Amino acid sequence: MTWDYPVLLTTAVSLPLIVLLHLLARRRKTVTVPSLMLWKRLMENERRSVTFRRLIANLLLILQLLAAALLVLALAGPRPAGGVGRISGPTVLAVDVSAGMSAVGDDGRTRFDLAVDEAARMVRRKSAGAEVMILAGGAAAVPLTGFTSSRADLLAALNTLEATDEPGRPQVLLRTTEALASARSGGRVLFITDGAFDDGPRADGRAGGMTEIVIVGSEAEVENAGITVFAVRGFSGGGRELLVTVENFGNNTRQVRLTVLVDNRELLGEPLLLSPGGRETRTISWYDPLAGRVTAGLEGGDQDTLVSDDAVYAVLSSGGRIRTALITPGNWFLETLLDAHPNLSLRVYRGTEGWREDDGPWDLVVADRLFPSVDPGVPLLVIYPFNEFNRPPLPLLPQGTIDGADPVSRDSSHPVVRDVDFSRVSVRTAVSLAAGPGVRVLVESSAGALVLAGEDEHRRWVALSFDLLESSLPLRPAFPILVSGAISWLVPGAMDGAADILRAGEGWLLPPEFTGGEWEVSGPGGREFNGGVEDAAEVERLDKVGFWTAWSGGSKAETGVNLLDAGESDLRPRWESGPEPEPVSPAMGRKEKPRRKSGPLTALLLILVLLSICAEWGLQSRNWRGT
Repeated sequence: MTWDYPVLLTTAVSLPLIVLLHLLARRRKTVTVPSLMLWKRLMENERRSVTFRRLIANLLLILQLLAAALLVLALAGPRPAGGVGRISGPTVLAVDVSAGMSAVGDDGRTRFDLAVDEAARMVRRKSAGAEVMILAGGAAAVPLTGFTSSRADLLAALNTLEATDEPGRPQVLLRTTEALASARSGGRVLFITDGAFDDGPRADGRAGGMTEIVIVGSEAEVENAGITVFAVRGFSGGGRELLVTVENFGNNTRQVRLTVLVDNRELLGEPLLLSPGGRETRTISWYDPLAGRVTAGLEGGDQDTLVSDDAVYAVLSSGGRIRTALITPGNWFLETLLDAHPNLSLRVYRGTEGWREDDGPWDLVVADRLFPSVDPGVPLLVIYPFNEFNRPPLPLLPQGTIDGADPVSRDSSHPVVRDVDFSRVSVRTAVSLAAGPGVRVLVESSAGALVLAGEDEHRRWVALSFDLLESSLPLRPAFPILVSGAISWLVPGAMDGAADILRAGEGWLLPPEFTGGEWEVSGPGGREFNGGVEDAAEVERLDKVGFWTAWSGGSKAETGVNLLDAGESDLRPRWESGPEPEPVSPAMGRKEKPRRKSGPLTALLLILVLLSICAEWGLQSRNWRGT
């Protein structure tokens, strides 16, 4: 038995008060009379009915105590314990398969194992005709079955489930599952998870009611240290620099050894002492022409409960420089930054008059407020404003200007702006752009988009809706990070000194030589993908950390996939089990109390209270008539 309002059980103190009032009730007075002759017959009747009256008095007390006790239980909101997770109607059963679910408990079992066992228990105990759909929830919601009442099919689907190394996206998952459940009358959602997410299931302020959260795992299983930041870049002179950050998310001090290997050559081996909540960052620079597989890992973490964040992977290649054309009326900040970039071969055109397409071929064109009359047909980094007669061929339509367009939000999942801090950037004016289909807004102000991106079958592009000289961006550290991230995304895999790095759950766009032929991709855990001539040379999701390899004829490509998500490495549960998680009001930024519905037990108890009161009233009325 569970209770919605267990604190109201304290109202049971009213029961002894009823007994006390019954004992203190007014009794008959003794009166002296001259003769008992007239009272003899009455006294004889009194002696014959005393037993019955005592029984009536005691029965009244019992009914009063029963009514009060039932009312106390009804106020506390009882729910049968067997009803938690009970499937009796159309249900979407979502199982969390994100990286944190691979945390190993004291009994040697993972949170994912507990979640699958709990899901199987629910399926076995479901009502005979109840239809269930099973989804796996990691970086995306993946349906494993349609709505079916077959226990055998549902249990078979659960047996195919595997934990991934992807970061969880609970908001996206719950929106998807609730949309599927709402299509069925009486539909509901059961989400089995460890609850180790910062964003609550009602963080968008929607009124809940159909989703029930079932938490697995223990709060004691939180001792974990992991690598949360990993980056490799080239710099002037042909060298490379590596940065790695290690954090301790547990409650105890941890001592680990951080190692960095490039094709089995150790570049770093250093012990780290991490206090609870502490973090350490190390950088390594070298000028050797090293290329190949890079691995950074933690050793000696005996108490560590999560493996997927203990190592990170990258592949260093020795490709040529990116041939870049900059068309600008003059921008010292942009010219200086691009000229200093170690991976660019830059040519500057001051105005469109000197532009010659034959000077190419180009890998990238940066158009700063000017655009040539002939589309170069290569990846573009464009910076507004443009006039009506000199505008890039992008699905963006200028619609006036915006004053005071300081950044207020960014899409942290996109690689162009993922590592950029816009908190100290101010924008005086920007162009209001109406975006067409397929355009992704990366940075927004309160009045419109500031950074946008898109791609089609021909190229990728990134656009800034403001003039750099009308903002403080060139004076902030965010400027080189933004430009470097944009170049890396616009021209993937072509940067000398950079590394092929992806995050778990992201897709892998294979090199151009893989297009138009048969290709095969393999990764950790026996993962395999195949494609043909008619398929896009792209793997939709890489869900395991480690090295992934692609082959196509005589061509080969490699990349490293990593977790790099502090939210997944922090294994402390931040959600609570229950039929309706607490929502967050987006306007006030505070939690709202969930609106609980009365259960069937509460209604039954209230009916019994009413019947007890009616019985007591009937007996009391009969007693009054008898006297």
